[in-house]
Amino acid sequence: MTDIKVPAGVGWTAFTTARGRAQESLRADRLFDDRLAGVFLEEAIAAQARDGAEGLIVRPVHGEGISRLADIFSYYFMIRTPFYDERVVHAVRAGCGQVVLLGAGLDSRAFRLGLPAGVTVFEVDQGPVLEFKDAVLAKHDAVPTGRRVPVVADLRAGWPEALAAAGFDRAAPAIWVAEGLLPYLPAADCDRLLDTTAGMSAAGSRFTSEYFVRPPVESDAVDDSSSARDRATWRSVLDMLGTGPAAASPAAWLSAHGWVAGQVSSVTGEGQARGRPAPEAFARPGGMEVWLFDATSS
Repeated sequence: MTDIKVPAGVGWTAFTTARGRAQESLRADRLFDDRLAGVFLEEAIAAQARDGAEGLIVRPVHGEGISRLADIFSYYFMIRTPFYDERVVHAVRAGCGQVVLLGAGLDSRAFRLGLPAGVTVFEVDQGPVLEFKDAVLAKHDAVPTGRRVPVVADLRAGWPEALAAAGFDRAAPAIWVAEGLLPYLPAADCDRLLDTTAGMSAAGSRFTSEYFVRPPVESDAVDDSSSARDRATWRSVLDMLGTGPAAASPAAWLSAHGWVAGQVSSVTGEGQARGRPAPEAFARPGGMEVWLFDATSS
């Protein structure tokens, strides 16, 4: 059996997302059930302990007190996940037989959404992330409901060729899922991504993603009362973030790059609709906000 190695660097964001999904899945009133998220965390923690990794790279689902930063992360990942789930399910029902997860991380939609056998889910991400994921899935005999195709590629260059080599069909409709991706890119790369996906899309294709309404700042998530670890964690997140799209709203940005806006929502709007109050960082006037949206090929 392949040794399970915890990916470093950008892979940290995949575990933070998985932790939020695992926490939500334990709730009686959960908005979704992602059982694999907890499995990924357990295996990462075990591998981390075995290899003697320095620092707490992956945090367990339980065992920590509530903090302002933890509340923000949990709410953000809890609310955006079902938004994307619904976009994928609706697109597949509308005839998209290909699901392309750009920066897939530890996404388990190929396993938990009940996608038909004829649907192919392409998971595009860096090698260490997919190697960890594949090793855990193999160890736990996880079987997707459709066809899952890991695609090792760097989203900064070369990924369209890698996707084509993996069997992506430009003549067939697809839904492109860029969950948690655009905020980490500069504006020019966001534009290029949207142009590229539009150029690779058959009629009836979809695109769904998110980006911050304004760039987040340190005071959004931490203050003098926050722990040193939370302050350091949030600074690390801010250092990793790019600008995201240079657009005031998704509709105008999408239309300039070959897409027609469909549903345009926000994290707080989705939270209200689902009966989940936003934490203060999102709820206060001028606080953090994130666009959530989908679009169809023009």
